Amino acid sequence: MADFDKAALLPPQAAQPWFDGSEWTHRLAADILMYGPISRTGLARLHSLSQGTVSRITADLIYDGVITSTDEENSHSPVDEQDAEDKDSAGRGRPQTNLRINDDANTFVGINLRGEVARAMLVNTSCKQQGSVHEEYFTDTTPENVTRSLAKLIDQCCDEAKSLNLPTPRMIGVSIGGHIMDDGTVDQAPFLAWNHRVDLGGMVSELTNIPCYIFNNLDSLLRYQQWFGAGIGETDFAIVTVGAGVGYGLVSGGEVVQAPGESYGLAGHILIDPDGPACLSGRRHRGCSQCLTNDSLAQEYSEMMGSPKTFDDYAHDVEQGVPQAKRLVQREAFRMGALLAVVANMAMPRTIFISGESCSILKYAMESIRMGLAEYRPSRAPEVEFSILQDDDSPWMMGAATEAIRLFVLGPKMALRSALTRE
Repeated sequence: MADFDKAALLPPQAAQPWFDGSEWTHRLAADILMYGPISRTGLARLHSLSQGTVSRITADLIYDGVITSTDEENSHSPVDEQDAEDKDSAGRGRPQTNLRINDDANTFVGINLRGEVARAMLVNTSCKQQGSVHEEYFTDTTPENVTRSLAKLIDQCCDEAKSLNLPTPRMIGVSIGGHIMDDGTVDQAPFLAWNHRVDLGGMVSELTNIPCYIFNNLDSLLRYQQWFGAGIGETDFAIVTVGAGVGYGLVSGGEVVQAPGESYGLAGHILIDPDGPACLSGRRHRGCSQCLTNDSLAQEYSEMMGSPKTFDDYAHDVEQGVPQAKRLVQREAFRMGALLAVVANMAMPRTIFISGESCSILKYAMESIRMGLAEYRPSRAPEVEFSILQDDDSPWMMGAATEAIRLFVLGPKMALRSALTRE
């Protein structure tokens, strides 16, 4: 590993939060991280706290170097900042400054592990990328080899932090498609052919001397969008992902909805097209949401063209306006609309975000998505807002880093208590 002072770094089980303080101190620091720059009055209104309480808490955070004052304006506060500032300024006779997190006080590494490739990114406390994306390919997916591959990426990120004169990474977050226990143990990871428990977090921590936590990739993506992405300020939204599989996540009342079986692909076999193709998993039904996956679309397109085609062939032909590809993407988009209608009707989010490595192809048939939604949504129900997010790997890496940042700011105990409350 790079030559860093690691003596103060502890294994994941004993990883320390950024600062000591009450639950409200950690909560307000998280709010400033998510919504900042934000005023003290805005924070007080957000939690119905007194101005005096907020002033005392934020003074401690400034003293500890967690937050700083700034003249920057707020862009995504969940409260009416201007109204709050006008009332506060009228009473005090002077405009107030806003508060923001001390971005560069810490760095973190976010790693997304998918199939036979892992990608890593160094970020600061606000989850902004620092430096380059690092990749490590491997064919041996045994836990020991995967651990070594992750350690190589972490080493590269540590070297990069040093070259940029940034602090040592405080924590490592790794996101993986699978069922994760206790933010460290992989219980099942189909894409790695892991069907037994692997203490991946402990293995990486032992090899690198940096606290490492493991998270489900969809949970991590959802958390990133909530804290730093498209969902900032949204209290009720859902994410649907498409690519190698179909994923679904929900934020309700400002909290990520978690349940014991959520990471087993619960959205993978929802009926969305009675006349759709047979399920690729070998089950006897047809027309389930698996028909939105890359492999299913490649097979369907091959049948339409009369010769073997890959998903990349299909995506290329959609861009080129090939008639058969155009018909299939319209069909795919209508099916996506049907799936969004199920989510909207049952979970009732205000907004749905579509993400995943192959979501961008749906931009060629937005009207078909709306048609599918309308077909399976009550006519008098409010229109469902949806948008298609970027489809590169950055949000998946940032999602893993977000989970680590959350633990660092809230503290593992508070973060765990919050998750257990939601279950």
